[in-house]
Amino acid sequence: MKNKGFTLIELLAVIIILGVIMLIAIPSVTRYINDSRKETYIDTAKQIVKGAIPMVNGGESLMSMIQIQLTIFQHHVFQQKMLCLVLSVSLNKHM
Repeated sequence: MKNKGFTLIELLAVIIILGVIMLIAIPSVTRYINDSRKETYIDTAKQIVKGAIPMVNGGESLMSMIQIQLTIFQHHVFQQKMLCLVLSVSLNKHM
């Protein structure tokens, strides 16, 4: 009689290999995500400054420009937090 399946040793070997791969991959992915966030924040700051310079030269207030940009950014962050909340609630209902 021939058994089709995996032995416990084979399964443990695969789990150990996957664990080692994850130990290597997770820090790299985390670093990549953090670097991309930093670049996004730097680009946003540059856009605010580029948009504010003509407004200052045109007589409009720099603070009003910064407040508008911060309001837009805060709204974006709020939308992301609400989406995460909705997803977590919906996942909890299905579990």
